[in-house]
Amino acid sequence: MLKNTHVLHNHNATCYRKGSTPLETIVIGAGLSKAFGLPLAADLLPQMLGWHINRGNGHKVEPIIEFLKFFYPAFVDIAGWCPSAEDVMGMFDSAEEYSNLRAGAPGFRWREGKMAQLRMRFNSLMGQYLWAFQACMNDDTLAPLRKFVRNRGTRTAYVTFNYDLLLETALSQEAIPYSYRLDPSGQIVTLLKPHGSINWFLRSPGKMFAGKGWSTFGPNISVFDGLDPGLLPFGQRSWRQAALIAPTPHKQIAFAEMKRVWTSFSSAVHSSPTLLSIGYSMPEADRLARLVLNRASPKHGRRRITVVNPADVRAQYCQCISPDCIFVRKTFEQFV
Repeated sequence: MLKNTHVLHNHNATCYRKGSTPLETIVIGAGLSKAFGLPLAADLLPQMLGWHINRGNGHKVEPIIEFLKFFYPAFVDIAGWCPSAEDVMGMFDSAEEYSNLRAGAPGFRWREGKMAQLRMRFNSLMGQYLWAFQACMNDDTLAPLRKFVRNRGTRTAYVTFNYDLLLETALSQEAIPYSYRLDPSGQIVTLLKPHGSINWFLRSPGKMFAGKGWSTFGPNISVFDGLDPGLLPFGQRSWRQAALIAPTPHKQIAFAEMKRVWTSFSSAVHSSPTLLSIGYSMPEADRLARLVLNRASPKHGRRRITVVNPADVRAQYCQCISPDCIFVRKTFEQFV
């Protein structure tokens, strides 16, 4: 069984000490996960729903399909057109706000409480599906990523917008300690996940998810430290909601621990002399990330910015960060 090298920090620091700033901040997007077989957001929803249906969980999927048919008139079933999973997560945010406006209206079935239950179920279903990929993440599969993290050193800050556990698994396979919180001393790899993670769980009132295999991330979120697919922490009798944030124009970042992640992200970008972006296309909808990454622009000091992406993302980076970015049109494996 793979030993997780996650280190629990009890401090709430969001900036580095002088002389301990990271030598490099690495921003990772969906393009890296795709390189290892995980679906992009545009393909995630039908694959996720179909995966659960094929495993006899159709009754758990039915409320989600009902929601999709109501709020996406073009959606008929998973065999046809499906919206992006990220757009659906944003729609949950908007639908919950809409439910507040319609509260008490005769015949309105999407009450605020029902929206919260659907969001919890959707996040849990997504978490279970993405967690299933852990069964494929052996030493050989992750060889390029293992080589990559092995060569970066400890004074590195990783910022990944992906929910999966690829980075955690590669770091653990290489026995490299990492922390989900910024390490002000710069002695431990910092791994920041501004959009959350499938092994971060929102606590129910009075339920701490404590005990062996659990770490406290903050007052609202617990971290499950297992990486083995056999330790899937989604109980059959309770819907544990993975802490996932939609990459939409209006993010709901309500928890103090997630605000610290974003503040640490900003600090890492501003402190590093080098910024490396891998598989991140700088989507227009992800405005908060664009604002933070703007701290790498020349007006905040000179730094080397390299963008690795097989697609042409020159326009997005030149407009949002700097025209001086270095663009490498390669896949992650080719780059490594």
